[in-house]
Amino acid sequence: RWRRPVKSGQLQPAVDKLGPHAPRSGSATWRGVIVGGDVTWNEAFLGDATLRADFVASEIEIAFTNVHEIETGSSRNSISFNDVPFASDGFAKGSRRSGGHYIEGTFYGPYHAEAGGVFETDRATKFGAFGVGR
Repeated sequence: RWRRPVKSGQLQPAVDKLGPHAPRSGSATWRGVIVGGDVTWNEAFLGDATLRADFVASEIEIAFTNVHEIETGSSRNSISFNDVPFASDGFAKGSRRSGGHYIEGTFYGPYHAEAGGVFETDRATKFGAFGVGR
């Protein structure tokens, strides 16, 4: 879903910000895929993405598993981000400027049914994007 353009030629995602609509207890899980690249090995990879939110702790655990190189299917290490805090419109941890372990994402759709974002890890040699849904 997309809202009416803010300015001519611009689209804005229909994001229901966490704010007062966020659950205050329990947990939720989103599942989807990642696609990324590794500049050290000059290869692209795919994998499974799982995002688990703990609303009491106000944190998210993110795991990218079953990661494999696209052309050969060779297995690669899993990637995880722990204790990722909620932000006003999604979640984020780390900094791109640090060149290290960084992730940010946004929730989309009614009741935060989907989420998507980007990540960098291993001193910014691995990077990619993910999309998940409940």
